[in-house]
Amino acid sequence: MLDSDHGLIGPRKVICRFMEKSEDNKSRARLIINVLVWAFLIAYFAYSNGYLEKPVFDDAKRVVADVLVKSIDAFGSSSSTLRVQVEAGKLYFDIGDNERALDVLEATLPRIAQLDNVQQRRYASVFFVLGEIEAEKALFKRAEDFFVRGLGLEPQNFHYQLCLGDVYTKAGKQSQAR
Repeated sequence: MLDSDHGLIGPRKVICRFMEKSEDNKSRARLIINVLVWAFLIAYFAYSNGYLEKPVFDDAKRVVADVLVKSIDAFGSSSSTLRVQVEAGKLYFDIGDNERALDVLEATLPRIAQLDNVQQRRYASVFFVLGEIEAEKALFKRAEDFFVRGLGLEPQNFHYQLCLGDVYTKAGKQSQAR
């Protein structure tokens, strides 16, 4: 590689330049996420006060989710990007794009599995959302597995205890449903 001032440059200088560029990308991504969060809060306020219709609000959620998923590449793998990815998946689920939600949330499972039990509890909602998606598609065994894993992390969640009972009933497992 050539440096315009000094001719050839060594690998250390190339790495430093690359790191500067990736730090710029991270700063830009953080700025974009901050702007998106504020824009989403404004949209939520407008929707909750009747100034914005649901389809427009859902479009705003999709834009936010799309940008969050794309920003993960700029940040690299960290606990923050895991949370961002989870929130993006939940936004897709919230607007009814279950296939996209499934793709985004299933991609988080290996990273969640690497966390200790206490840290995993923060992500019980991932298992619950995946369980709801699979139950909706009548994939009761997969739904059961996700609900059981989620309830293993958050056993006091009464809503998802009922969802699991519903899955058991639909799967013909009446004795487990009780």
